[in-house]
Amino acid sequence: MEGGKKLFISSLELSQGEVYTVHLANCTKHLIVSEWGLYSMQHFEVFGSFAIENEITNPEFWVVTPFDPCFLLISALNKRPEVFRDLEEMLVESGLSFLRTLPNLSEQLEKVADSKEFQGNHYFRVSEAKLKDWLDKKLAVLKKGFKEKVPWAQREEVATRLGLGVLNELLESKVFEMVRDKYSLEEILSAGRPAPKPLVENYLPQPKKTETNKKPKLEKGQTKLNFGKKVT
Repeated sequence: MEGGKKLFISSLELSQGEVYTVHLANCTKHLIVSEWGLYSMQHFEVFGSFAIENEITNPEFWVVTPFDPCFLLISALNKRPEVFRDLEEMLVESGLSFLRTLPNLSEQLEKVADSKEFQGNHYFRVSEAKLKDWLDKKLAVLKKGFKEKVPWAQREEVATRLGLGVLNELLESKVFEMVRDKYSLEEILSAGRPAPKPLVENYLPQPKKTETNKKPKLEKGQTKLNFGKKVT
């Protein structure tokens, strides 16, 4: 990350770490690997200076938050889901060797995988039951967060679609299908999007419609052949 001034906002005591760019299913993430864990950097556009005495003008603005390494490990497990494999082997094959320094990585992997030990080494294989349970918990947390923080996402359906939209960015389609439920991809991606307006709107006043064939009401003593003067 070269050039220009950068402003990082984080509630974490994160003083150092290595930055990596990772391409997930439908998004690209900038991740920090440190001795404390894995973190995601979310970029925001900021226009104009907002610092005292204009020390920072048009900076790169980043928010740093913890990131679950299982979103990366699931992809590694699914490259050969039918066999138990050594963790180091999986990381190398998937281009995720930079994760090997993370603390408690094996414990994280056991959230979505079965494990067994052989001659002192641990081997892992994806578990559909554990993975489905992990996905359901992630979706529940996302729904709860949207309901608490987004005023127009109080309805269960809206919060669910928003949560699924987040997971869709991070998960391969095969894994995402395990949690997508009844919603189509269009329904998920359109959550929170305003309804489209017509391309052309007619603001000219419209003439009032008149009923030309309406028959006048007959009064007492009037007939169809004697319409006009009332018969006394």
